[in-house]
Amino acid sequence: MLRSGIPQSFETGLAAYNVGAAIAEHQLRLGLTVIADAANYVEVGRSIWRQAAANGQSPWRAIEVLCSDEQEHRRRLESRQRDLDPYPELTWDEVVRRRAETEPWVGDHLVLDSVRTVDDNVALALDHLTA
Repeated sequence: MLRSGIPQSFETGLAAYNVGAAIAEHQLRLGLTVIADAANYVEVGRSIWRQAAANGQSPWRAIEVLCSDEQEHRRRLESRQRDLDPYPELTWDEVVRRRAETEPWVGDHLVLDSVRTVDDNVALALDHLTA
């Protein structure tokens, strides 16, 4: 949407989630697996994915990933180069602001900490997804 010239806003982000959820729902109805990798700072975004799973007659499993080591989180953020034009890299101040704006999760979900090893997190995620 941003590449089409639509300005970045809450509404643009919500529209992007709705488009993604419509595609996810279609894939679920075909019997496929869907992984939606999204920030989901606010409950309205999470509820869009929950509803897509329900409409697709599929179970919903949520995984929240965080980094409990603030210094490591900042180091990772400031050293990455994703080149996702037209999406600018987040600044540390934006991460702090978004963290403050993040709404509590409703319902069951797994929390993974990225300071754990990849193998540990994968094992925890697989256990959660197959539960």
